Amino acid sequence: MRAVIITALALALGTPLRTGSAQATEVIGGCVVITLRGGSSLDERVRVECQNTPAARAPNGQSFDQLYAWAVPFLAAAFDDAERGHCGLPGCATNGRTVRVVLLSNGSANAFVGRQPNGGFVVGITTGLLDFTEATSRALLQDAMNDRGGGPNSADGLAWWLSTTSASGGRRCSPNLPSPARGFDSRTHFQLLRTTAQTVYWFIFAHEVAHVRLGSRCGFAGAASDVLGIERECDRRGFEALASRGYANAMAPVAFLIAMRNYEALTGPLLALPGATVSWAEAFPARDWGARARSIVDTWRTICQQGNATPLCADGWRGAAQWADRMVRSPAPSACVMGGDPAPPLNAHDPLVAAIRTMAETAVRGAAALEALRVRDPQSDLRDGISVNVPGGDCSISRRASLRGRVLCVFARDRNAIEATRVYDEVARSIAAALGTAGWVAEDDELDAGDVRSRTWRKGDAYLRLRHSNDEGEHDVDLFVRAAQ
Repeated sequence: MRAVIITALALALGTPLRTGSAQATEVIGGCVVITLRGGSSLDERVRVECQNTPAARAPNGQSFDQLYAWAVPFLAAAFDDAERGHCGLPGCATNGRTVRVVLLSNGSANAFVGRQPNGGFVVGITTGLLDFTEATSRALLQDAMNDRGGGPNSADGLAWWLSTTSASGGRRCSPNLPSPARGFDSRTHFQLLRTTAQTVYWFIFAHEVAHVRLGSRCGFAGAASDVLGIERECDRRGFEALASRGYANAMAPVAFLIAMRNYEALTGPLLALPGATVSWAEAFPARDWGARARSIVDTWRTICQQGNATPLCADGWRGAAQWADRMVRSPAPSACVMGGDPAPPLNAHDPLVAAIRTMAETAVRGAAALEALRVRDPQSDLRDGISVNVPGGDCSISRRASLRGRVLCVFARDRNAIEATRVYDEVARSIAAALGTAGWVAEDDELDAGDVRSRTWRKGDAYLRLRHSNDEGEHDVDLFVRAAQ
């Protein structure tokens, strides 16, 4: 199954894995300032920011700059290659001006580009982003090693980590998440690991070069307020530039983006600024990593379906793209809960549990019994039926003869995927508590090609089916109850 990962990543090996050489490297406070070319002075604002940034020290006593010394030649090469992708040569996008990559000692995952008053450019990247890239790359390769029988623990790769974080939503917040790929041997697989991680650094820097070369909006034609649209356009332009020169590889960047999606969806309350009145996702809409991953997969398909002779589209790309599709459609976790104890187990006294239990028991008795649950409300504005009283949901029994014996409850109609996922998980808990051991059989979660996540409980030919669908960005959580025939 995931052996396709090795096939797809091997395509990137056709491009030489370069290491770059910096013109100069200087440690300033909590920054490593890497001068790639040019000689103009460093902006004083950047210098002060670096001096005010605490320099971390590893548990083994290594200083911050010693700990990340390995990254300097790879970051230098990645920026050079990003410019090669855009216009052929290092320096072509920045017009020969001074370029510095500043590695900041900061646990958050961020990158940015800024123009200095003297016309040069500063490209910032945090150690948190490096750490996250390296961990995701190891986890992705661990999945591939496991699939080929070469891994020490099948429950240790990226698929395991995504599943674990997805199942952790709604629990008490903790900054300590499980670490993937603990048994991955980075020395034995050094070349493959460095190539995999480098494709992510190419992608990150190609995005920043797009901002430089095409303007801050990267040529985006939409509203300036659509910050997510602008960032997706920069992603697309950067990815297409890399693909045109044979550098792009989508597997690791997509894995990186989806891992970021899960991490920030789960830990949003911990990341939020003190006193924030909106969620992390609402405060930073450009960090919709799932939407940005979707755009990369769509761009990948467009490039290859046009018949482009690029390593990105070599034999096996369709299987790799299908794998990436499944990752993009995988459910994101709901947010963790700050403080307090985890929610207590649901019981029969919970109003929603009791209502679902009543519907389930009635459905087993047949359509006529289910029809009797109708609340005869002549003022009901429900188009298809007459409402049923169920806490937290707008429920109706259809009037249509073809749908007799079916209840539809809409529990959320929200454009916020994180909130809809939370509602889905809460209703799923209520269903499980309501059905208990009364002979209902729970089936595994399903995810179809239409981005619909669903879970079904059956007893005979009666069933309850919970769905979380995404229709052009609008997220719905629905519960269907079908009576026995």
